[in-house]
Parts: sequence; C-alpha cells; structure tokens
Amino acid sequence: MIHRLKTLSLSGFKSFAKTTALDFSVPVTAIVGPNGSGKSNVVEGMRFVLGEQSLKSMRGSSGSDMIFGGSRTVSKMNRASVAITFDNHDRIFQLSGDVGEQDISLDFDEIILKREVFSDGTNVYSINDSQVRLKDIQDLVSRVHVGASGHHIISQGEADRILHASPRDRRMMIEEALGLRIHRMKIKDAERKLEKTKAHMQEIEGLRRELAPHIRFLKKQVEKVEQTALLRQEYKKQFGIYALRARAWYTQSAEQTRQEYERIVVERKTIEESMARAKTSVDESPLRALEQELRTYDDLRRTYTAERDTLGRALGRVEALLDVARSIPAPTAKKTSQDVMLQQEETLTWCDHILSLCSFSPDITTGEMLSRIESLRKDILLFKEKIQQGGNTVNQEIPPRVMHDVTALQQEKQDIEEKIKNLEIQIQNLDTNQQSTRNQITQFHEEGRKKEHVFYELATQAHTLKSKEETLRFHVDAYDRFYQRLVDDEEESRVLVGYHPADVVSDESLVGVDDNEDSLAKMRHELERIKIRIEDAGGGSGDDIIKEYNETIERDQFLEKELGDIWGTIVSLEDLIKNLVQRIEHDFTAGVKKINDHFGELVSVMFGGGTGSLVLADITKRKTTKTEDGDEIDVVDEEEAEKEIGVILKVTLPRKNIKSLDMLSGGERSLVSIAALFALSQVNPPPFLVLDETDAALDEANSRRYGDMLEKLSTVSQLVVVTHNRETMSRANILYGVTMSNDGVSQLLSVKFDEAVAVAK
Repeated sequence: MIHRLKTLSLSGFKSFAKTTALDFSVPVTAIVGPNGSGKSNVVEGMRFVLGEQSLKSMRGSSGSDMIFGGSRTVSKMNRASVAITFDNHDRIFQLSGDVGEQDISLDFDEIILKREVFSDGTNVYSINDSQVRLKDIQDLVSRVHVGASGHHIISQGEADRILHASPRDRRMMIEEALGLRIHRMKIKDAERKLEKTKAHMQEIEGLRRELAPHIRFLKKQVEKVEQTALLRQEYKKQFGIYALRARAWYTQSAEQTRQEYERIVVERKTIEESMARAKTSVDESPLRALEQELRTYDDLRRTYTAERDTLGRALGRVEALLDVARSIPAPTAKKTSQDVMLQQEETLTWCDHILSLCSFSPDITTGEMLSRIESLRKDILLFKEKIQQGGNTVNQEIPPRVMHDVTALQQEKQDIEEKIKNLEIQIQNLDTNQQSTRNQITQFHEEGRKKEHVFYELATQAHTLKSKEETLRFHVDAYDRFYQRLVDDEEESRVLVGYHPADVVSDESLVGVDDNEDSLAKMRHELERIKIRIEDAGGGSGDDIIKEYNETIERDQFLEKELGDIWGTIVSLEDLIKNLVQRIEHDFTAGVKKINDHFGELVSVMFGGGTGSLVLADITKRKTTKTEDGDEIDVVDEEEAEKEIGVILKVTLPRKNIKSLDMLSGGERSLVSIAALFALSQVNPPPFLVLDETDAALDEANSRRYGDMLEKLSTVSQLVVVTHNRETMSRANILYGVTMSNDGVSQLLSVKFDEAVAVAK
C-alpha cells in the first residue's frame, strides 16, 4: 500500500502559533494529549486545508477564528496557513478538464495543498505554490475519494453521523466513498454548461429572429440596387454616347465660332486703329491761323469803316459849314439905317449859324480840321463882337481872316475826301482778303468734312463689327458654358455611375452629323430622367447595402451553423449527463452491494452476530424557497417533485429486537457507525482516515475489537487516530503527544514505537 499522506504543517493555525509539522509515513498515527491541549486542532487543520467551508465544524464563527489569537507572552498573528503533502509517484492526482474533455494529470512526485487565511477572512489556496481556486482543491482531492461529505474525517461526536444522516445525505456519503463524487461534479458542470448552452441557443435564436425582418428588408433593397445597377449601366452607356457627340459638336462648332470671333476682333481693332489715325491726322492749326486772320480783317474793316464813317460825318459838317460860309450876306448899296440894321441882323444870324456849326464834337474830325474850325469860330466870334460893337457903322464885309479860314477848311475838306477815298480802297481790299480767307476756311472745312465722313464710315464699320463681336462672344461663352456643364456632368456621372471617358470607345458612327444644341439638349433631358430614377432608387452604387446584405446573410448562416453546433453540444451534454447518471446508478448499486457484504460481516464480528445492511429507497427531492422574512424552507410540490434514490441503514443485533437506530445504546451506536464507516472504506478506500476520539464510548472488550478493526483497516488506508484509549494507542506506529505550555501555544512530542522497542532491547 502506498502511504499517500506524507506530512501536515500548521503555522499560526489556532493554538499552533509556531510552525509545527507532523509526519504520516506509517500506517497508523496516534495523537494523544490532555483535554484542551489542541490535539483536535490537528484534525481541524486537515479539514481546513482540504477546503472545509463550514466554520462550525471547525469550532469557529469567522475566518479570523482560525488564526492564533495571542497570549500573555506571544503576540497575536495576522495570518494562518496549513499545508498537506501527498505522494504522487503514481500520478493519481488529476484536475478535471472542461466538460467532454480529458482530465489533466499533475506531473509532480509530491502534491502540496496549502490554504492561508488572513485577519480580514480572505482565503488563498495553492497547489505546489501555484494559486488556484477552491473548486480546483475540491476537484483534486475527490480523485482520491476525499470530499465534502467528510466520511474520511470523523470527529468526536460525529461517529454516528452516518446513522443520523438523511437518506439523501447518506447516499452522498456513500457516493463519495465509492469515488462517484467526481461524476456528480461532472454532471453539475455539464448541467451548468447545458443551461448556459441552452440560454446561448435562445440568444442566438433571438438574434436570428431579429435578423429575419432585417434580411427581408435588405433583400428588397438589394433587388432595388440590382434594378438600379441596370439603370446605372444604361445611364453610363447613354451618357458615354452623349459625351462623345457633345464633345465632337463642341469641338467643331465652338472652334469655328471662336475663329470667326478672333477674326472679327482683329478686323475691329484694325478699323479702330484707322479711326485713331484719321482722328489724329487732322491738323487744325492752319484753320486756327485763317480764323485768326479773318478776325484781324474784321477788326481792321470795323476800324476803317468807323474811321470812314467818322470822316464822312465830319465832311458833311464841313460842307455844311462851307455852304453857310459862302452865303455871307452882301452889303447893300443903299445904306439906310434900316438897311444897316437889317444887314447887321442877317450878319449876326449868319455868325450864329456858323458858330453853331462849329460846335460839333471835336472827336469826329482830325486834329488839323479841329484847329481850322476852332480858328474860324474865334474869328467869327471876333467879327460878331465888332458888329455888335460897331453898329451900323461897322463895315459888313467878312474879314479876310475869316475867308482865309474858310479857304483852309475847303482844303481840309479835300484832304478828308482823299482820306475817305483811301479808306474805301482799303476797305475794298480788306473785303477781298476776307473773302479769300473765308474761301480757304470753307475749303478747310470741306476737307475736314470729307475726313469726318471717312471717320464716321470707319466708326459705323467698327460698331457693326463690335455688335458681331459681342454676338460671337455670347456664342463663345455659351459654348464654354456648354463645355463646362459637360465637364460637370462627367464628374457627376463619375461619382454616380463610375463613368470615365476612357470607358467610351471612340466610334465615328456614334457621332451625329446633324447634331446641334437642341438635339444634344434632348439627349441630356433623357439622361436626366434616367438619373432621377437612379437617385429615387437610392443614388449611390449600393455596394454598402449589398455588403451589409451579404454580411447579414453570412452572420445568419454563421448563427445557423452555430445553432447546429450548439444543438450538437446540447445533445452531447445530455448524452454525457445520461451516461454519467447511468454510470453512477450502476456503480452505486454495485458499490452498495459490496458495502453490504462488508457491513454485515463487521456487524456480526463486533456484536457476535446480527446483521447490517444498506437499503435503497425512493425519496422525494425537496426544493428550497425563501419566505417573506428571508428565511429558507424546504417545500414539496407534488406536481414538480423530483424522485431520487436514497439509502436507509438497517441493523439487527443478537438478543435484541431493534426496530430503529434510535433504540441503540451509545456504545452500540458507535460500533454500528464504525462498522458502517469501515465498510465504506474497504470498498473504495480513501488514502487516509482520521478518527477523532471515536473510541471514547467503548468498553475494554469493544476497544480490543475496535483495535482489531483498525489494524485490518490500516492495510488499505492510513489512519490518524486522536484517542485517550490505551488499546488504540497500542496499535499505533507513531505516537504524537500534544501539550500546551503557559504561553497558550500547542507543542508536539513524537514517539515511534518500533524505534522505542529497539532502543529498549
């Protein structure tokens, strides 16, 4: 037999403040000591490290209760740890793989399980110093038939636990002893995975139900896209023909118009240059000179005319003066006083008449004439005075001086007449010169009018050409706008349908010889109608919709395939659960039969007769629910109740009529419990059994039987016995004594009986 359990190490655990190690390399190890020394703490340390979660079974209420609390001389500790070492040379220790997968073998000669607890209640688990989950610890020890039922560790007061256990709990203890717990764990894992898988399947089915209307919608959109694609192809083809014909028409028509426009521009500029030359070639300086000369002649003629008129008026006065002067009254022959008086009056009248003629403005005559007239006036005045003074005695004859003045005036008259004649000649010459100048001016104006006529003819031609130029410019701009619109249409078509000029094969047969702006406009109008249909259908290429449709179909197909895989997983899990249930039922039934064989034999040996058996019975599985106060209670729903098989323990003793296990005495209960536990252990023995004072109620005879059973059981399992019984101590190979000093710390002493005997000899 392999001694699977090797060592146990406690550090800071309960009363073991110092690190304490126990060696279990022998079949039977006994732990002894006075009450309160801490020997049961060793058993609780084994429960602790194997994953026990019930603090009550370890005599505590919180995780911190597992830590050494301190004493008067030893300080309180903040952590506790327990490590247990197993032999694994045969590689029996394994970890379960995922459901349906192979188990994982641990390739170590030793397996060290360790559990630490901290003051805040936190627990840390490790396997060979690698941190793991509690589930991993439980899974690992279940491989060697050590599990949560605790059938391998029987503490004081729990020896008859198998007797008090419910049929269901008793079945669990038996299954664990038979090594079927691992199958139960696999069933639970499979059921959890099955539940998750079914939930996942429902999610996928929900996703497919959500995708279905979207797929139908996208399918319609794809059909619309396909129809649009045909329109796009048609548009692309027709637009290519339109663009080819439009470019050809533009190239031909626009080039001709542009050439005509450029020719008109050149011709207009040439005419404008001729106009500029015609306008700048007219020299008006001779005209200005002639006009100035004409103005000079006009000024001279006015001067001569004025002078002539002045001389004419003076000549008239002089002639009048001379006429009066020649009419001097002749002296009468008879010189009566009346005649004299009459002659004097006539003479005075004549003088006054002469004097009045001599009074005209002097500015109308020459200086010489003015002098003559002034001299005559003075002489007349003198003559008049003499007449007035001399009376009729005065000689009435005109004085010679007066006659001299008249003669001088006559000479002056001749001079004036000569001057007037000369002025007339000059005026006549001036008129001749004026006419000549006017003729020259008229001729100059005539030449100017001819040049103006040429200029205006050029201006008319330039205006006509300007009108043609503007018309052609309008057409050129219209062609440019047409071309720009064509370029814009090409760009829009490139975006809309992926058009590219290189895609259109140049074919002269496609170019209409009679194309014009109207025919091209009709083609463009038809293209606009197709484009509107494309835009109404969604515009773009529809690649996104097709891509989304394909992706959605692929996703639906993937989900469909995943549903198939999930369904296969569900079937596989259900088959696995069914096979595991069948295997458990088969192995359980076979195991109970073997246990019954050993149990009946052990009861007969212990009691000197009698029988013992495990009976399978149908039980109703209760369900747990919560009340309004939050308390959990078991309820039975007859309609939904699940039936399962439990185990009932039956015992008959010699000389006693036992109708129920409650009728057994304390010693009898212990022996029956031990017999049942030993029977479990012999069918599928665990690597070790821990018996904590299970022999306390036995008398001396039963203690010997108990000791015999220990020796028999030690051949299949290592035994760790906590006892006060001397008979039990005598069957141990190593004896550990636990004591507690005044500092409240448990200490360990050990004795190996084989070595002690050798020393004694």
